[in-house]
Amino acid sequence: LKCLKEKLSKLQPSCAAQLRKTVHAEAEDVRVNFEVSKACEAELHHYCASVKPEGALGCLELHLGGSDFGAPCATAVRATMRLALQDYRLHPQVKAACEPTLPRVCPTVPPGEGAVLRCLLDGEGSGNLTDKARTAAERLPTYESENCARRRARKREPAIHSAVGQ
Repeated sequence: LKCLKEKLSKLQPSCAAQLRKTVHAEAEDVRVNFEVSKACEAELHHYCASVKPEGALGCLELHLGGSDFGAPCATAVRATMRLALQDYRLHPQVKAACEPTLPRVCPTVPPGEGAVLRCLLDGEGSGNLTDKARTAAERLPTYESENCARRRARKREPAIHSAVGQ
């Protein structure tokens, strides 16, 4: 599944749709997400013991920078969040908060490759969001900023980045 998740935008539509269902289930209930539940066992117990399973991933996201937050857990949580940045439908809170307003604020933007989140946060839809949708969508860019900076640098200096394999 890890390989398929990394190549989600390149999959055939039927395969991508099925994978989205799986990833969405993993985000809704961390017990179904093998990578996160295994890597984050201690963090789930320490930070999220009183949180229901459907809120556990959000709890881990909130505590991601904690001093005793393990590197394997941070890696697993960030990998899950990177998928949500590619397609808002893979993050349950963002999907629930933003989907009702999408036809009004980003009517022509197709899902995938982060286009909907860019529209919601920076583009035509940014001024028309409900507070709930804005809060949910704004939680995600912290994970995107590192990748965006790399992509912008790669466009400016493609020879350097291809030489170092980034």
